Amino acid sequence: MGAVSAKERTARLINKLRAAVFLEQDGQGRLTDALTRDLIQKEIEEYGNEAFKERDMVLAGMAKMAQLLGYKCGLGLHDLEKDPTWDPQWRYIVFIELPNINDMGPAVQQISWHIHDSELHMFSFLGEYDATWDGHTTEQKYARLIWYTKNAEVG
Repeated sequence: MGAVSAKERTARLINKLRAAVFLEQDGQGRLTDALTRDLIQKEIEEYGNEAFKERDMVLAGMAKMAQLLGYKCGLGLHDLEKDPTWDPQWRYIVFIELPNINDMGPAVQQISWHIHDSELHMFSFLGEYDATWDGHTTEQKYARLIWYTKNAEVG
């Protein structure tokens, strides 16, 4: 038996991962291999936590720059009484108001992100946000940010 190539090792790993993800379900639609399911969930959570941590480091820098430019920004709280299913560890919200440029619409364009309690320390420079969420969707938030990025000028 000869040495296994890198391509073959990769194919075997992919097949193992596929087998772990596409487990047979019992009659009630549950995965029958709880250990494998838990391991997959742990991997997803660890990757997700790292991704959110990186996003929040960028967000902290963006919020600090906005603050230094004199833009209104701050920390708000998700209303857990109105939304009791919300995870309380994600109750803090970073708000930034982008100023109106070139008559893009309302006087300000609000953008916001929920952050995890464990990353609140990154935003210690922000005070309390004294306005409310304007109802923007995730799509609107990123459309506003992209429009601002393309159209804002220094000075």
